Amino acid sequence: MFDIDGIYNSQSDRIWAVNLSEADIKGGIRQKRKFPQKVMIWLGVCSKGVSPLVTFENGTVDHDRYIKEVLPFALKFDNKMFGNNWTFQQDGAMPHNHAKSQEWCGKNFPSFIDKDHWPPNSPDLNPLDHCIWNELAQAIKWNAVTSKKTLIMAVKRAAKKISKDILFEKKRFFFSAPASYAQARIWLDERIRFDPTKPQVAIYNMPFLYHILSGAALSITKLRQALTLTIIKHQSLRTSLVFNADENMLMQYIIDPTESNTLFTFVESTFETDQELKSIVYDERRNPKHFDLAQGLMFRCHILHRSQTASKDHLIEGDAIIFNFHHANFDFASMDVFYHDLNQAYMSGRLAEDDTCLRYIDYAMIERQMSMVTASAFWLDALRDCDISRSVPLPFNRYRVSDEHRTGRGTSVTFQFDNDLYRAIVHYGLMTSKTVENLLLSSFYAFLFKLTNCERDLCIGMNTHGRYKAELSSIVGMFVNAIPLRCQIDPHWSFSQLVEHVNILVTKSLEYSYFPLQRILAQHPLTSRPAFLDTSFEYHCVPMANINVAIELGDVSLLAVPHSIKIGTNEIVSKFDFAFNIEHDTAIGTLSCVIDASLDLFDAATIEKIAQRFLLLLKQLFDCTSDRIDRPLHELSLILPEEALLIQSINKTQASFSSAYCVHQEFAYRADDQSQKVAVELDEQFLTYSELLYNTQRLALHLLVKEKVIPGEIICQCVERSISMVIGIMSIEMAGAVYCPLSPHDPAQRLQTLIKETSSRLVFIHSMTHECIKELDISLDIDEILTTDWRNTEADVDLLSNVKVTPDSIAYVIFTSGSTGIPKAAQVRHRNFINLVHALLYVELFKSNDIVIQMAHCSYDVHIQEIVGVLVGSASLVMLRPKGESTSIQLIKKVSYHLNIDSEIWNTYGPAETTIDCTCHRVDVGVVHSTIPMGRLLPNYCCMILDEFLQPVVVDQEGEFYVGGAGVFAGYLDLSDLTTKALMEINGRIFYRTGDLVRLENDGLLYFVGRKDYQVKIRGQRIELDEIEKCLLNFSSHITACVVIKGNNNHLVAYLQSSGINREQLQEHCSSWLPQFMIPLFFIEVKQLPLNGNGKIDRKMLPSPEFSDMKATTEVTYAVPRNQMEDKVHDLWCKVLERNDTPVPITANFFTIGGHSLLIIQLYYFYQSCFGFDTRMLTVAPFVRHATIVEHAEILQNNSRSNIVAKPWLPLHIKQGKIFFGKNLYKIVIVYCYQKL
Repeated sequence: MFDIDGIYNSQSDRIWAVNLSEADIKGGIRQKRKFPQKVMIWLGVCSKGVSPLVTFENGTVDHDRYIKEVLPFALKFDNKMFGNNWTFQQDGAMPHNHAKSQEWCGKNFPSFIDKDHWPPNSPDLNPLDHCIWNELAQAIKWNAVTSKKTLIMAVKRAAKKISKDILFEKKRFFFSAPASYAQARIWLDERIRFDPTKPQVAIYNMPFLYHILSGAALSITKLRQALTLTIIKHQSLRTSLVFNADENMLMQYIIDPTESNTLFTFVESTFETDQELKSIVYDERRNPKHFDLAQGLMFRCHILHRSQTASKDHLIEGDAIIFNFHHANFDFASMDVFYHDLNQAYMSGRLAEDDTCLRYIDYAMIERQMSMVTASAFWLDALRDCDISRSVPLPFNRYRVSDEHRTGRGTSVTFQFDNDLYRAIVHYGLMTSKTVENLLLSSFYAFLFKLTNCERDLCIGMNTHGRYKAELSSIVGMFVNAIPLRCQIDPHWSFSQLVEHVNILVTKSLEYSYFPLQRILAQHPLTSRPAFLDTSFEYHCVPMANINVAIELGDVSLLAVPHSIKIGTNEIVSKFDFAFNIEHDTAIGTLSCVIDASLDLFDAATIEKIAQRFLLLLKQLFDCTSDRIDRPLHELSLILPEEALLIQSINKTQASFSSAYCVHQEFAYRADDQSQKVAVELDEQFLTYSELLYNTQRLALHLLVKEKVIPGEIICQCVERSISMVIGIMSIEMAGAVYCPLSPHDPAQRLQTLIKETSSRLVFIHSMTHECIKELDISLDIDEILTTDWRNTEADVDLLSNVKVTPDSIAYVIFTSGSTGIPKAAQVRHRNFINLVHALLYVELFKSNDIVIQMAHCSYDVHIQEIVGVLVGSASLVMLRPKGESTSIQLIKKVSYHLNIDSEIWNTYGPAETTIDCTCHRVDVGVVHSTIPMGRLLPNYCCMILDEFLQPVVVDQEGEFYVGGAGVFAGYLDLSDLTTKALMEINGRIFYRTGDLVRLENDGLLYFVGRKDYQVKIRGQRIELDEIEKCLLNFSSHITACVVIKGNNNHLVAYLQSSGINREQLQEHCSSWLPQFMIPLFFIEVKQLPLNGNGKIDRKMLPSPEFSDMKATTEVTYAVPRNQMEDKVHDLWCKVLERNDTPVPITANFFTIGGHSLLIIQLYYFYQSCFGFDTRMLTVAPFVRHATIVEHAEILQNNSRSNIVAKPWLPLHIKQGKIFFGKNLYKIVIVYCYQKL
């Protein structure tokens, strides 16, 4: 804009001053007319000078006038100057940036730099604002300007005076600048990718090997001169990279060829065998000392003579050359430019330089100045809520301890698509107007979706060439940029829908691929590392004929050798974890795939199998006879044929057993066969099979005659471990009723709730559990009934044989923790249980002549297997006090230490809903185990391992465990909705959905991985955290609660979002409604529970309490023992809790200072050993309910005052694997339950 007062360019003529006076002195204040006459002009600048003026005498210019009056003029002028080989760029004026102006330029100009790319205020690309305006203004004779007309004439005359030299004065060149983003990325990555304490491994050496073909000889002297000329012309090949600590920036410095004697490395050596040549090439690839980036040594030429007698002046047939570049200043696209100029220099001995051409260092400067607002917004939106520091969860064989410690060792698998598959892919692309690259990238995403077990948010890395403008194609340098490609998959999409989505994704991403990776990462400041780069996809569509073509140097041909260099027979250099490379040879019509993977994470066999899976997926997608391509992505299968056979084989468990009877019938048959065999023993008590049958019949008849029990009626039993417990269970079964165990250790309110849930009108108790349900008038004392002088009549005995019970009748119900807050009762049929017993006998987990130790608590369904199962199986039962735990390596070592070589340890698994056990595994104690497997299915069981879409997973992939077959339960008592969710019909068979995550390995064994939900297991007890949380919510409507498992998965911790909580009352509330093992060890108040992006509680962000202190969840005041009894109890507590240095308050609750169910059992036996009471008369139950030192001392004191003669408990030590029992020798079988649910 000009007016008759002169030109005032606010961008170029700024005056820095502290006040108006100083600005006036510096010429910053000028007098102007109030309404000066103005003229707007447009002027074009090019390498051949300036264009004629376009003048706007009236009004301003909007985008419509700009399109109609300026742009066609510019098109005509530049076409006249350059033909169709020119680029148009403009400043950031509003008419220029308008969308319609941008669209017109893009459609009509041969090449156009839009507003989102190079900046309009760059001193190199828009000198008009910084130079030409000043020259124009100085050339105008302002004294002669008195009107608009004279102003226009003066401007036109001044424009003709502008010299071309002004546009290209030498001072615009600079020889140092910040490194480009690509240079900086490569430079840094090579320094931090591998362990800095070990010898550095070169990962960015780029050696290219060429063999000399038959024909003329290559002059080494001329080659060296040609290389010198080529490197002088291409400054990036003589540019050093040095980190400037003061600027905290990597800088590049162009080495002046007149001041340096060494612009590149030139070496010669000899070789005789192909193996020696491979070793030389390997050294070129891996040796980090071949380049010195700080000195600008970016290129080396290695001359290789076939033998010692070869000519030293020429290279002939059989000799070779290695051109080696460092990737920091060179990319693959630079090869054509390099070889073109090298050939020209070799032939002519000259190489012209063009000072008007854009240099790499110019590009680096421009790149730093670009604002790239639109690109920045695109990538910010594309990666919104994406955790780019999280690697794609591939099926790794192992994990790194630290990401910095990479070895660089990798494995590579190459495979070629068969002709039918190639044609199918190309045909599909033609039919849908999609490129082969797009189809294969879409296939790769579909493959990752299945390979990662249905991971929906997949972010991978992809390299782009970075030469997004024609002006960059003739520059030697490093332009490659790595970008994230994030695909958020809808599992219900068809493949064609995925292809459309990926097509849009790639188009948009490539449009903004010039945005440097560093700037993308800078938008995510909390990201620790760009882990998405660890998984990459590359597609190369280059005819192989071009890759292996012989380059020409004069009249000598050099044959290129593929640049992928192997370390050894099976190893390659690997920069990344998992690189997927597709090679498309359009000349001969082939597709091949190369998978490079890090041996830090994968075994070579795993990558081989991944390659097979990818081919399998492609054949499903592009098989013209299949409809897979139109079906949902989640239905795709990666299961290989041999894996399908393995899955079938593990389900071949059919076994024929004798006719199924009911539990009591099977027991009666065993008792008749072996009437004098010992059936059950506890401490010094025992019963033979005939004695046990007699007492069972008596109690069963009492139920039928006196209590009028009917078949199917639920009878609860709340007794401590005793022979009475066994009689009670068997009598309930014999009466045709349903057995339901209740734990005497549960609080009274919980027991009442469970009894109410079963609608039971009768509860068996005995002398030690009277207090448990004293408030309910429904209890029957087993011992009292059996000691009454009541005799059976012949008619009464006949009642037992007339009980209407079938194998499909319910045998027992067992409560499991419930997510609704109320435990749910699983119903198990007679045939379910009988099949289990036959299955255990079939696999010889125990035999009829075995002595089986019974240790499980009555709240744990294993006690039914240990008691009823053993009796039905004709074995003998020895009852011990409970000390069970889930199978671990430590437990195996502990037990095996006490066993001889003939003893066996079995690991069993199974939820209550599959009738106690469904898999088993005999542990080989002589083998070192890293994990104890669940084992194999029991006879007549079947299973499926499915993903969240009910599709089978591949071998070694975790999935949810579905169990079918003879053990599937009848459903939950009066909870049809939960039963419907738990049981699922698949292929005509009923399966139970366990919620457990397992995996099947190639050896056919199943392994437990974890839980799908928030159900946990502590010391053998299955716990729904939701049940605890609902109990806490019932305490107060002002509480928000979250319960998690912490401390090596051994302790429950409750987090409460509330204020002013009375912790003592909360503790009492939990003690009244929850069993002791479900009461949290810690209650932690927080101001706000952490939430994740979906608004749900982020359990991982909850702080861990300090377990080492084991502070009580309720505040207690320390009080010392007041008498000798309390002092003894206090000492035993300190011993069990390992608090010898920290005294325990006598009013502290055992379970709030680190105690748990196993430790209370240990304390109980310390009491028995110290005070010598009879365990039949004083059980562990009162110590659980009253859990302070004061209360324990009082219980022990009261017991000592009684006149009952103490009978010391004699533990059964397992040291020899066999024991004598009476006159017979029996084998002991120890059954530990692994993740028993």
